Amino acid sequence: MVITDEEHDFLEALMDRWGLAGQDRRKVRDLNIDDDPAKMVRELKSVDSSEALVSELIQAIAVDGQVAKPERDMLEKVAQTLGFDPGQLELMLGAVGEQ
Repeated sequence: MVITDEEHDFLEALMDRWGLAGQDRRKVRDLNIDDDPAKMVRELKSVDSSEALVSELIQAIAVDGQVAKPERDMLEKVAQTLGFDPGQLELMLGAVGEQ
């Protein structure tokens, strides 16, 4: 999966907002987007709200104006791992104009 310039810029802004610096930023950049997203989510213990995490992922993915099939598949895996009802993800995607 290729990360667009818009998605990269959004990720950088997101890390700024979360106050990530140095090694934490490198860890995020080193994550392979094709790795198992469920495993990555389980390792993100500092995330306070699973809904906030999914919302941020949707925003990052949709920043280029589209949600590609591999991106949608990844969102579905993450949402399932976090215990989301399938309809909940659809509602969140609908909020950014994707379904």
